[in-house]
Formats: sequence, C-alpha cells, structure tokens
Amino acid sequence: MIKRKLITAGFVIAMAAMVMSGCKSGGTDKETTAAAAGETAGSQESGTASGETKSEEELTDEASLELGNYKGLTLTAVKAGVTDEDLEAELENLKTVRRKDVAEKIKEARGQGDLSENAEYDAAKEEQAEIEARIVQLEKMLRWARDLRQPVLLHVVTQKGRGISYTEQAPEKYHGVSSFDPVTGALPAPKPDFSHVFGQTLSQLADEDPTVVAITAAMLTGTGLETFAKAHPERLYDVGIAEGHAITMASGMAKQGLRPVAAIYSSFLQRAYDMLIHDTSLQRLHLVLGVDRAGIVGNDGDTHNGCFDISYLSSVPYMRILCPASFAELRAMLRRAVTELEGPVAVRYPRGGEGAYQACSLEPVTVLHEGSDLTLLTYGIVINDVLQAAQLLAQQGISAEVVKLAQVAPLEAAPVLASLQKTGRLLAVEDVCAANCIGEQVLSAAEQAGLPMKEARLLNLGSGIIPHGAPDVLKTAYGLDAQAIAAAAQALCANDREKGNGA
Repeated sequence: MIKRKLITAGFVIAMAAMVMSGCKSGGTDKETTAAAAGETAGSQESGTASGETKSEEELTDEASLELGNYKGLTLTAVKAGVTDEDLEAELENLKTVRRKDVAEKIKEARGQGDLSENAEYDAAKEEQAEIEARIVQLEKMLRWARDLRQPVLLHVVTQKGRGISYTEQAPEKYHGVSSFDPVTGALPAPKPDFSHVFGQTLSQLADEDPTVVAITAAMLTGTGLETFAKAHPERLYDVGIAEGHAITMASGMAKQGLRPVAAIYSSFLQRAYDMLIHDTSLQRLHLVLGVDRAGIVGNDGDTHNGCFDISYLSSVPYMRILCPASFAELRAMLRRAVTELEGPVAVRYPRGGEGAYQACSLEPVTVLHEGSDLTLLTYGIVINDVLQAAQLLAQQGISAEVVKLAQVAPLEAAPVLASLQKTGRLLAVEDVCAANCIGEQVLSAAEQAGLPMKEARLLNLGSGIIPHGAPDVLKTAYGLDAQAIAAAAQALCANDREKGNGA
C-alpha cells in the first residue's frame, strides 16, 4: 500500500518535484528529512488529519533490529504518518463496527424513557456525529489520494495473504501454492522436487563439512532450504530481497575459506550479474550457485521464467555451469560442485519434479541414443521431451542421435562435433532465450572447426518475454514439447532432401 500521510500529500509532491528538477537547498539531508517528517506526522490520537508539526526528537526512534543474521544493527526510524491502508482499515471499522455499537447505545438510551436529561443518549448521539464526520473525512482523503495527477513520492509495502488469517500468519507457506482447502488452509501433500532435493543434499554436505554455509535472498522455503535451516541455523544467512548483496557476501565468505552456496531463483540472479563478475569471477573465488527455477517456470508469471541464465552466466569468466536432468544428477553435481571443483560454479535446475529420465551421468557430454540422420542436442529437464521426440522420429524412419550435456560451460565441443560429423544435421533444443544459447555456441565451434553441415536449427524461447502460463502450455506454444521437436526434426531432414543432399 502507499506509505504517506494523505493530508500532507501536497508537501510530498512538492518535495518530489524539487528532487526531479534538480533543486538544491541550503539545508542538510538530515534537516530535510526532519522537515518532511514534521510536515507529514500528524496527530493520530486526535483522529484528525491536520496535526501540528513535531520536532525531530519527537519523530525519531532508536531501535535495535535483527535482519536475517545481522544482529545489533542500530537504525534510525523517522515516523512519517499513517498509511492509506490504515485509513481504509479505520474506515471499514467505523462503518461495520462503530456504527453498530453507537446505534445499540442509542437504542438502549431510548429504552430508558425521557431523553431530555438522558446523559447516555446525549453521549451516544455525540459519538454518532463524530463517527459520521470521520467517515466523510476519510472517504474524502482516500478519494483525493486516488485522484492525484501529480508526481508523488511512494513507499510501497505489501502484506502477503491479506484477508485470510491462516495465510497472514504463515505467508511463506502459501507463497506460490497450487489449490488448497479454502476453509482450513490445508495444502496438498508435497511432491519431491528439485528444490527440496537441493536443500536436503546441501544439508548433508554441511553435516560433513563445517565450512559449508547457505545463503538465500528471502526465499528460504522456495529454494528448499528448510532442512538446512533446521539442522544448521547458525550457517544459514537470509539477506532479504538483495541478490546482489548475497553474491558479494558469499564472495567475502569464500575469500575467508568458507564454502558458500547461494540458492537464488534464476530470474532474480540477473540482479547480481555485476557482482558475479567483479566480486566472484575477478578473484576466481569458489562460490556455488543453486540456480533455482531455471527455464520455463510457468504459473508464477513472466517475472519468474528463468530464460536468461545460460546467456549471462556463460559470459562470466571462469564460470562452470552444470545442468542436472534428474534428482540423482542434482545430488551428484551439487556434491561435486561443493567438494571437488574450484572457482565459481552454477548448478542449474528447474522448478518441479523430474521426468522419465532418472539416470545419472556426470560426463560433460553423453550420447544417450545413437543415430545417423540428425543430432538432437539438449540439457537439463528438456531431455525428457527430446527422448520422446526421438521415439516419435524412429516411428517415421528417422534415426536421431540424442546428445545430452551435463556441463554447458565451459562447453566441451569435441564430442558434439563428432556427432555432427556423423549426422550432418543439428537440432538444438533449449528452454532459454536465443541470445548466446548453447546451440549458437555449438554452431560457432562447428564453423571454427570447418565442419561441413547439411542443416541446423535452434529451438528455444526466442528473444521476447515469456508470459504467464502453465509449463505444458508454454512448451507447446514455443515448440518445445515432444511433438513439436519431432516435427521440427522431420522438416529439417525434409529440407535437406529437397536440396539434393541425400538422407
């Protein structure tokens, strides 16, 4: 909600206008803050919107706060009035509770007979008048705030689960949930997913090594770190919604000999790109990234789809990117990343559970199915649709070689080029944006090697923003389901035959 004292919004507007116009005053920032606070802080107790200006001493509180694992941090908080949410709540209370209460008082007073000298009746009528006047005032103030057509300085706050008691009390429990019982709040039994496998594995690694620490950016439950938090609370750091800070802090920890693991959603890790280069890569520090929600995320909306991670992470010097396609691979890759590898390592995995592929291969490049007509190249959870597509192609008499990458950076191109040497055709399938995708990197490597190719096509998410939608719906829309992959492969082979290059 909008954080402001509504009656003094004009002053805030004026301040915002001064800032935007580059005006400078002779006073200090401290003086300006105090002045703004004095203007905006009214008398809540009086129930009016026109309180007297108060001094800085009256408006300033000293508080010792605990933010995540930062203890004893002293902050100066300047009170700047009430919120419009407070006003709306007051208005609702006046209309639904106070009105009824005072009406009942009037009814009781009338029941006493003579009203000429009835103090209870007079008091109730006076209270009624005050309530009705306050209702009119609040409605006017809220309409004014709504209709403002000028620059306004806003401090926006939210309350998760607003209006439902059990969600207000446990907001993170109900973050990004599917259907649940609206009466009791009961959630369906959780299913195994990559996030919780990650958290359980990391907790086991922490059991074995006291230098392992975990970092989250306000998504403890979302990244599956509940197990770690219970087992090692002293080694879990929640930095709040500050992904850049998470990476800088993790880099400092790595510099001091710890083994930090930062679990961050793919789409929000983008905010730490600068830190990954300057704080981590530049010093070749051993930092492990749990890149959660990679690829198509689906119903969390277009802000959460993790389609840019391969593009920007593969551009970070010395960054190693591992892409598990199963729970078993995630366990093994995370252990290897924490205990064996050096430098920055990103372990990229999707939201949700694993598919039909449940094997474990840690080789950078693995040929899962040999073929002669074309090479189907992919990594991560997309392997399930690619394997299904290969089966569909086999029914059409097309022999597809399925090549799975466990490590996409640095790319070991030689085994992939060996497959292309045999098939002459490439169909790279990725749940990422087109720019700097692995398919592009493979084509570049093929060109540098002078490898002659018959046909090549890259299936990915293109260059736009991926909208909200169920994962299966989005996969179909972007041509990344098994049927679309098979159709693209058929067209690739047909195009080549039409050019007279043979089968």
